[in-house]
Amino acid sequence: MEKYECDAQQRLLKVIDALVGHEVDGVSAKDIAARTGTSSATAFRDLSNLQLGGWAEQLEDGGWRLSVNAAKMLRRINDGINSALARVNSARRMYQDV
Repeated sequence: MEKYECDAQQRLLKVIDALVGHEVDGVSAKDIAARTGTSSATAFRDLSNLQLGGWAEQLEDGGWRLSVNAAKMLRRINDGINSALARVNSARRMYQDV
């Protein structure tokens, strides 16, 4: 075990990973439990905590999916990469003419 490893936090990351790809129809807590090797009660608790943190949402049929906040974070990452790329390209153009 790593010095700073926390089982609950590692499990939440596995739950987030298990939610990816189910943005339209969602996935049940039971399926999340099977994918993460936990009980349905633990999966539901983890999903509820992710919901409280704005990372997951429960659908009307009881299924779960990542919230739009996760997609917004990915957009911010992409925007940051594009901004860095623009600065690199600007520096490249400046030094090409030397």
